[in-house]
Amino acid sequence: MDSDLFFTGVVERLASNGCGVIRCHDSNFFVYGAAAGEKVVCKKTAGFNAELIEILRPSSDRTPPRCNYYGRCGGCSLRHINYEAQVREKTTILHDAFRYSGGISELPPVSIHKSPPDGYRDRVQFHKTVYSRPSITRKTLLTNNNTPPFGFMERYSNTIIPLDDCPVLNSTLRAVLSHGSITPPIEKDRFAVYGREGTLISEGGVSRKEFRFIAGGAAETVMVDAGVFFQSNGVMLEQLIERLLEIAAESTALPAGDFYSGVGVFAVFLRRLFSCIDVLEENRAAVELARANIGVENGVFYALSDSAWVKRHGAKAKSYGFLCVDPGRQGLSPAMRNWLCTKRPATLAYISCEPSALARDARSLCTAGFLLTSLDFFDFYPQTSRIETLAVFKRNV
Repeated sequence: MDSDLFFTGVVERLASNGCGVIRCHDSNFFVYGAAAGEKVVCKKTAGFNAELIEILRPSSDRTPPRCNYYGRCGGCSLRHINYEAQVREKTTILHDAFRYSGGISELPPVSIHKSPPDGYRDRVQFHKTVYSRPSITRKTLLTNNNTPPFGFMERYSNTIIPLDDCPVLNSTLRAVLSHGSITPPIEKDRFAVYGREGTLISEGGVSRKEFRFIAGGAAETVMVDAGVFFQSNGVMLEQLIERLLEIAAESTALPAGDFYSGVGVFAVFLRRLFSCIDVLEENRAAVELARANIGVENGVFYALSDSAWVKRHGAKAKSYGFLCVDPGRQGLSPAMRNWLCTKRPATLAYISCEPSALARDARSLCTAGFLLTSLDFFDFYPQTSRIETLAVFKRNV
């Protein structure tokens, strides 16, 4: 055994990518499939990554993954850890992001909103393994191992794994794998499917339908297009909207805004509290859906990037009474961050899917005079290391 390649160590914690962190020769190595507290034998691979070879002392949090593809599929990264431990570890990652990326050590208590650990996912992107057929159905075209000719990308590889089941998918999407049929678009090797409560839409087939969501004691219908981004966990989405409505009810001053709005699902519910909402979204297809979902009489719609909106409208814009922002993983652009720090809306509800970007932006907002008043962790993606957070900032008058 090459002593320069193999080493033994104790997993100190989980990193933001879900890998275990082990200290060796004054360097941190990242080990996929390890759990905090375990004593393991590893083999160094590329860079500061290492392969888990043997578990000498397993964690009490370790659990059977209950998925035949786990470890090979590139989707889940935490199925070897029980759900309560996943939530605990991700809460620690959130705290660490604020401490190290934001320089903020004193945080309000984190409210944790748990999801069903499996069967939660409403939206998925499949990769085709066969590109020459315009129509793919389980009955007419099967791979050699009797699975549909589409699946997920292999971990650390461009190889596509055909699969016949996925535990995180809801029953509507699992039926697609077990006995359903779909027609992927000819021109795409990756296509999106959205399904909920027995209703299915997909790129290449019927791609647009209305779906119902309940929050604040009443239901709203939202037009969803499979080809346009939409939240993948409907249970958590309803809980997030419920919390947004509580926050907005405390600050009903106009103007109100929903920035990075997607198809406008938040504004659909927020219009109960605000007579008019400014809606900002860069994706034009999403803005089209937002107009239909919210109603043109209830909003002012901007099909612009955040930087372009600041350049064109920021100087004349009033300070918002309530503003909801939901940027991508990169967080706020420098232009939008600076504009918010200058205009300072009375209440800013910041939805984030990347803790380090949120923490970076929080540092600027707090320096500009905001108070971070609450933090909610919504576990939209169990079995993965992804973290969805709602941070509320109040203007410190």
